[in-house]
Amino acid sequence: MNHLKRRYCHPLLWTTILLITVSTSQGKKKPDTVIPMEGLNRIAVVPFTYTRQKDFSREAGIIVAEALSEVIAKKTKLELTEMERIRAVMAEHSVAIDRQLTPDMLRQIAEWLQVDAVIGGQLSHYNEDEDSSYMPEGTSGYILNTREVDVTFEINIVRAMPGTDIDKLTIGDSERDTARDPMRPASPEILLERIAKSVAKKLCKSFTF
Repeated sequence: MNHLKRRYCHPLLWTTILLITVSTSQGKKKPDTVIPMEGLNRIAVVPFTYTRQKDFSREAGIIVAEALSEVIAKKTKLELTEMERIRAVMAEHSVAIDRQLTPDMLRQIAEWLQVDAVIGGQLSHYNEDEDSSYMPEGTSGYILNTREVDVTFEINIVRAMPGTDIDKLTIGDSERDTARDPMRPASPEILLERIAKSVAKKLCKSFTF
């Protein structure tokens, strides 16, 4: 898998209905939000997409979707569709995994998968920074390598039934990892997976059943 492109930053692409801003480094707290999930039993999280100006690996969207699915399955009683089946159904209907999906298309995928709702979205902001610094220790010292990834997700929750509400929200988070030289910090893919799991936990807190 190719590494995610470094030092890429892009502004948000659209205004959303709900806004959850979370930054562990700045200590911000998310406002109270409610996402009604009553009557939903089976859902699917489809691969996330990215702004066209970047050069992410196609697998990155699957990393995000699988991380979200894993946490939602653990934190709720919802039944999550396996990624293998999602990819097979999308391929059967000639829907590329890195295609940006409209709410109508997400609803169509929900029908194909025979689930109650589909969660999809994109990374509207991605920024990665690397740094090395000298750390004194006793009579000498060492080099500390650092990698920090900051990501903002645009998330759509679309119910299969026509005419039902579409929940749109923005969740941002960041991850930082360090390693003493010559070791390197965790890869961007690993940090992205950690962020996706953190985002999923915040998302689950907003669910009401």
